[in-house]
Amino acid sequence: MIPLREMAAGSAPELPDVVGFLYEEGLEILQGAGYLVEAAFVHLDSGKRARILRQRLKEGRTVELIVGCEFYDDPALK
Repeated sequence: MIPLREMAAGSAPELPDVVGFLYEEGLEILQGAGYLVEAAFVHLDSGKRARILRQRLKEGRTVELIVGCEFYDDPALK
């Protein structure tokens, strides 16, 4: 897991940057840091890996993710 930096002594950790991560990894990181996640999927293609394209902090501890599927299969990742 990625270590979270503290913003100031006694404050909550800052929002982890998960842009570019696979959706499942980013979701696990954000939930582990105590955030609620809302996701919108674009370019959905079954069988392809879903990556986080954008994120933004909404009200409270809710993070909105925009997730898209990759267009190709990278042979280096097989």
